[in-house]
Amino acid sequence: MQKQKLPAQYAGALAEYALDWLDLSSAVLLRYDRCEWILTAEQEIGYLFILLSGKAKVCMSDASGHSLLLAYYLSEGI
Repeated sequence: MQKQKLPAQYAGALAEYALDWLDLSSAVLLRYDRCEWILTAEQEIGYLFILLSGKAKVCMSDASGHSLLLAYYLSEGI
């Protein structure tokens, strides 16, 4: 994961989600490599994630160990 201060060109994306009122002084841009995990089940959520580009899957494991796909994001989503 690469972390950097949120560039001004991405601040407009927050308006699409009615979040443009937020103080962006602590906002960051996180870049992940292909197939890199963003979070695991036991991990605390430290950010509100907004997908600006790329793909992301949200999965969970059931009691029998099978992986269940809960959501699949293409290019945009919270």
